[in-house]
Amino acid sequence: MSQYTPSTVGLLGAINLCLWACTGIIEQQDSLPTQNGLPPSTIPADPGNRGEPPITEQECLDQAETLSDAADCRGLLLGTSLDLVQGEPEYDAIVDREFNTITPGNYLKWGPLQPIRGEWNFTNADQCIERAQARAGSPQYVKGHTLVWYYQLPGWVDNSLTSNELSTALHQHIQTTVTRYKGKVSSWDVVNEAMGFGTCPNQCEGQCFSGICYRDTIFSRKLGPDYIAQAFRWAHEADPSAVLIYNEILNAHATVAGVERNTFLLMKKLLAENVPVHGVGLQTHINAHNAPRTQDMRNTIRRFTSLGLKVNISEIDVGIRYLSGSQGEKLNTQRAVYYEMTRACLAEPGCYAFSLWGFTDKHSWIDSFYGPDDPLIFDESYQKKPAYDGIMRALKNKPLSTNYPDRIANGGFETELSGEWSAWNGASIQRSQITSSKGSWSLKCRPGTPGNWQCPAQFINTATLPNQRYYRLRADLRCAQGEANSEASLQLYFKDDDGVHFITASRKTISDQSWTTLDGRIFLSAKGAITEAAIYAGPGGDITLFADEISLTQY
Repeated sequence: MSQYTPSTVGLLGAINLCLWACTGIIEQQDSLPTQNGLPPSTIPADPGNRGEPPITEQECLDQAETLSDAADCRGLLLGTSLDLVQGEPEYDAIVDREFNTITPGNYLKWGPLQPIRGEWNFTNADQCIERAQARAGSPQYVKGHTLVWYYQLPGWVDNSLTSNELSTALHQHIQTTVTRYKGKVSSWDVVNEAMGFGTCPNQCEGQCFSGICYRDTIFSRKLGPDYIAQAFRWAHEADPSAVLIYNEILNAHATVAGVERNTFLLMKKLLAENVPVHGVGLQTHINAHNAPRTQDMRNTIRRFTSLGLKVNISEIDVGIRYLSGSQGEKLNTQRAVYYEMTRACLAEPGCYAFSLWGFTDKHSWIDSFYGPDDPLIFDESYQKKPAYDGIMRALKNKPLSTNYPDRIANGGFETELSGEWSAWNGASIQRSQITSSKGSWSLKCRPGTPGNWQCPAQFINTATLPNQRYYRLRADLRCAQGEANSEASLQLYFKDDDGVHFITASRKTISDQSWTTLDGRIFLSAKGAITEAAIYAGPGGDITLFADEISLTQY
């Protein structure tokens, strides 16, 4: 287990940001910078040689009182975008207390930096970076956002520029900005939102180049797709130690599947051309009513880390305006979404940072763009919301506390069956004492019609299954002696106005050697009334299995 000392809590930003490359704790690709890099996965014992006894990661987490403390224990950069807010000391106090990294929200974009051609204004950007460096206890890691974006451009960057003029201006912008903050800004979102929706050749909402759908922008039109690679090379020349990121509107949701595919193809292309790109930012602006599954987010992270890239969740906020129920219920659902997204990042070794796009509802960009909402973790009075607790619990490896009852009757099979459990497609069920994962009894399921879903299943009172909520499904499964290994799934079945649906919470291979726990979380989003629902656990058919400890709880 990793070793810690009390003196290291809160010091990650001060002493460990360079250790990632120096110690080789996290595997890196050859071109990754060797200083000002990503955080280590462990905090060294007693780095100051103070003679303090080492403590474990869990002891470090037990002592953590803020998000920043807990993130330091986990070796995670946890941040927020930063505004320069006047007359609200609570804002600055929370930024310093809760986050070990900051991203200037608007002050490093081309438009604010050079509104008039040849006239630079670094005042606000300098102030952001100076306050990060002056943070009491340890400086904050700073990520620059963003060097190349089709939005928030200076008014003089328009179609009147020739291709050569635009290229020269872009080069100067990148070189001037990155050079100024060399050694102070450790990471840059070099290019932002360059991918188009849809796929080539016939469904691209943009421009197709070599099978990749690009967003139609002044850069793609005048410079072609290679402006992206050139921007990364220029940034690397200006500061070879900086971590260079491609940032995109990715969130593991089907609505941006085309963007994710295009981004993946672009990253493969850039890496094949030895372009110095080191990671991908997943913006993760999401709504709680259709938030991505934890496993889908993990799959998206893995997709990019499989290329040798690092991943950060770069701009997360979670809207709740479309949820049904009381405000309290909406906030609890939001808490669950933040919890799950944090867990997804922590579960993947290549996910090194988790940043919110703002932290207080008082200054969220969502209200002005989409209408009133409460998407962040502090309310407008700077009080912690349940969402704060969701992130903290994920960082501390704690489950979400819940007072909701189990929706499943006799899920441990310790009492006689009385019609609550059933089998499908000709299968049969009976209580058994041959084996159990807990207690004395389990449920034995024998197959029926070959190749069809079998058992066990339990229908649920739909009145106890509120829509637009998170649910945890759990079951222990085991093949009967002599049966071959089989893939099994744990699913929620329901009917709504759109028909029949099956949502898979977990899928694993089970054997006859030991019990396997299937444990997963789903978000129930039905259209109209839910007229029928059931939990189903088991293989596709044709084997005898045992089931135990089946549960379904809201959280």
